[in-house]
Amino acid sequence: RKTGPAFARFGYVEKAEYWALVWGAVVMAITGIVLWFDTYFIQFLPKGLLDVLLVIHHYEAWLATLAILVWHMYSVVFNPGVFPGNPSWITGQMPEAMYRHEHAGETRDPDEPGTKMERR
Repeated sequence: RKTGPAFARFGYVEKAEYWALVWGAVVMAITGIVLWFDTYFIQFLPKGLLDVLLVIHHYEAWLATLAILVWHMYSVVFNPGVFPGNPSWITGQMPEAMYRHEHAGETRDPDEPGTKMERR
């Protein structure tokens, strides 16, 4: 197609980044608490499992750091459609042309052919 998908408020990149944040926070919290109180949990869990949780905690931290540095920075700063950056993080507003491009699903007419939006 000549035109990309018309996302409404959030596209798949924003949704994936949000769920990655939630998933990462849950994994880091659970593994971090177990590792923080390892003398308590060693009574119930085998030492090998604590070692596995340490590895999971370590690599989740690396994954989160790299996701921020690579994925997030590209999406909001270095993406050619956004570069040199979306001014909304400073002003709270985004240029109308950028808004129409990024959130075409919210700006399209529901009666326009090819849209699957329904009136409620």
